[in-house]
Amino acid sequence: MKVYLAYSENFHNLLVEEKCRVIISYGRKHGKELVSLPEPFDDYLIDSGGFQIIAGSAERDIFIKAYTLWLEFILDKYKDKVKGYMSLDLFPKDRNNKQEIRETMEESVKNTEYMIGEGLNPIPVWKTFWPEDVLDYYCGLSQYVAIGGLVGYQGGKQALRRLFERINLRYPDNIFHMLGVGIRSTVAFRTFRPYSVDFSTWSVAVRYGHTIIPDKKQYIKEVALSDEDKLRVRKDKVFRDNLVQRMIHTCNSLETQLDYLNDPHQTHLFL
Repeated sequence: MKVYLAYSENFHNLLVEEKCRVIISYGRKHGKELVSLPEPFDDYLIDSGGFQIIAGSAERDIFIKAYTLWLEFILDKYKDKVKGYMSLDLFPKDRNNKQEIRETMEESVKNTEYMIGEGLNPIPVWKTFWPEDVLDYYCGLSQYVAIGGLVGYQGGKQALRRLFERINLRYPDNIFHMLGVGIRSTVAFRTFRPYSVDFSTWSVAVRYGHTIIPDKKQYIKEVALSDEDKLRVRKDKVFRDNLVQRMIHTCNSLETQLDYLNDPHQTHLFL
């Protein structure tokens, strides 16, 4: 399983030192050049920034034609270092609004088809609150498919685990990326091994006085720091960076740790 960490400029040197795979958002600007990625990394995954549109945190206007053109320049510049790039998927403002869900879903599908029509090979992003016939369609378009809409999945961790198991059985010839899977959902990996995942918690945990540690039940988990360490993180940069580096190492360890665990519940979902 490949682990990608959401890029953070604040901890750039630590990511480089740990030789991380990084997921980069088109919604963020990196450096002074319009067409650039933070360097030096050997394995990039690119997200369209669709969630940042709805969150209001995008640092640039995100449109399908601009995103497609930017990708064409990026792929020419970085070539095989870019291992994949997501289709431009849109989020509804209200997940309970069925009409808005359908409209953003239909536009997302059109965005995927547009990118393919322009000669790109995007990773289509299917959301858990969309009909599964769209997942059927995407799995026919591409071997590599991303699953989004995992945060706040109705039914919690166990329901998410059952969804993964069903996907595993239904699409044995596809490989999947879990988009923003979340530390708390790693318990699902007892029965499910995606091809790739990404984590963003590692870069913000210390801000809230938390850290990430190994755990027997769900492999890794987020826990609160002691009151003493919460104060120290704010004042001691060396201590903070050491803590963040340990979190990076813990997340990255899933790449090899899961493959060697003898778990009787385990099924694989990667080639």
